[in-house]
Amino acid sequence: MSLSAQSKRVLLISPPFTYFPQSRILTRRFNYARPPLGLCYLASFLRQELGQGLDIRLLDGAFLGAGEIIAEAGRFRPNVVGISAVTGNVTAAKSLAATIKSLCPEALMVAGGAHISVRPQDAFPEFDLSIMGEGEKPFAALISEFLENGAVSTPGIPGMVTPGGTEGQAPRRVEHLDSLPFPARDLLDLDRYFHSYPHRVAPGRFTTLFTSRGCRFHCSYCGSHRL
Repeated sequence: MSLSAQSKRVLLISPPFTYFPQSRILTRRFNYARPPLGLCYLASFLRQELGQGLDIRLLDGAFLGAGEIIAEAGRFRPNVVGISAVTGNVTAAKSLAATIKSLCPEALMVAGGAHISVRPQDAFPEFDLSIMGEGEKPFAALISEFLENGAVSTPGIPGMVTPGGTEGQAPRRVEHLDSLPFPARDLLDLDRYFHSYPHRVAPGRFTTLFTSRGCRFHCSYCGSHRL
């Protein structure tokens, strides 16, 4: 049974890094704070593929503590929660997922990002599903199926991984990057992102962009080729 048009709420979360002191970021006594563009690309692709009926929120752990993220999730009552994690914040991601699931038991909890892409065999019992590789197309397909049927068939979506680490179809690359819309920067407070270089007096307004994806090289000291 499909969810009503009024119940299409998607919450995207970038978890906090415990080794980046939040107090230093909030007071700008830090080198830089960069926007979570990966999640912004997910949001813009969801809007493109699933329509403007989706209510999408993005919470950045660089500025919000775990308690603030959990409180906002409780108020928003999302149908789907997507948390993107690297190894440095995967523990925070799992903790957030478990707590938000207890507040919103009907919500679908999805993990993505670099860590799960490199180590899909890791068990993530806090999440219902995980996504390996580029997330735009599989995440949109997952949400579409979940909102329509209230469940997801993992074998039919490339890159999906079960909580026990069982993979479905292998992830597929986005062959034509120009098919992706520009990231949904409107979900961020862009004035909060800064960089200290080359500003001598105070950190200046700052953002990032992607001109390509992946790397053609296989350097022995770098793991980029795994992504």
